[in-house]
Amino acid sequence: MRIFNNVKMKKCMTPTAKFFVGFLAGALTGASLGLLLAPEKGEESRKILKTKVADLGEKGKELYTKMKKKKEEITEDSE
Repeated sequence: MRIFNNVKMKKCMTPTAKFFVGFLAGALTGASLGLLLAPEKGEESRKILKTKVADLGEKGKELYTKMKKKKEEITEDSE
């Protein structure tokens, strides 16, 4: 039964939601591989990872703001 619920959920996801899920999955995969394959020491890797995560968070906030603004514009145009 649970499989059918997941299928229904996937059909209901908007393209924006699918994008964010894919984006987050890719970011997590990339960060994990980066840690595993990093030639730097642990402390240096953590410092680099911390700055990259902060940058990613900022980009995510910017993207969210742009998407929200675009949604509001589309909603206003359709009224």
